Amino acid sequence: KINDYCNLLYGVYFVNVTILDSRIDNKFKGIANYGVKPTFTNNKPLLEVHLFNFDEEIYGKKLKIEFVKLVREEKKFESIEKLKDQIIKDINTVKNDKLFQNN
Repeated sequence: KINDYCNLLYGVYFVNVTILDSRIDNKFKGIANYGVKPTFTNNKPLLEVHLFNFDEEIYGKKLKIEFVKLVREEKKFESIEKLKDQIIKDINTVKNDKLFQNN
């Protein structure tokens, strides 16, 4: 659940994520998309998060998500292929950012 007072711009973000679970309590780096997914004509805001170097089941777990930096604002793509290409660029942008390397 996203807090009601959240006023994020729709877009892609570099994020730090803490899994609030007694078994897993580390901080992870990742990338998040917050918005209405205009390429797919969705009209409800969604938050999707991808954690780097993480391979565990965490559905149903509570997360603390720190939005470190806006990578780009949300936009509509002409095709799913162009969206996939942009996702790869976004991931590379985050991983090459000095904040990512020093955080």
